[in-house]
Amino acid sequence: MQTFKRKWQGVFFTESGTRMGPLGKSLARSFHNLMKRVCAKIGAKVLVQKTGHYDVYGYIQRADGQIIYYSYGDFRGLRIDVDACDACCGVLLRTASSVTDYHGGSNHFSPISDLENRIPQIR
Repeated sequence: MQTFKRKWQGVFFTESGTRMGPLGKSLARSFHNLMKRVCAKIGAKVLVQKTGHYDVYGYIQRADGQIIYYSYGDFRGLRIDVDACDACCGVLLRTASSVTDYHGGSNHFSPISDLENRIPQIR
């Protein structure tokens, strides 16, 4: 978490356009790496990681077998805040029945800084 926070906290994301540029690709790569580290800490595993159009999303599986869908974005025009916990700047988390379930359970939002505490609590 500290590596991600040091690199991205407060960065104003000015990229936009039809294709993600170098800054967006770097943020996406950093976020995917962060999710791998978070999963390792909580005994979960990454099933799928994808980069969309200025967003990142994927599926993880907790040790109890529950699949969790996550999504972070659209980050264009935002100042990155790892402590934000809302629909605009937080990470969307919800239960899923499979890695093709985009509708799943109820929406929950987590700050990036608290993912390792929030992911185990999603029901």
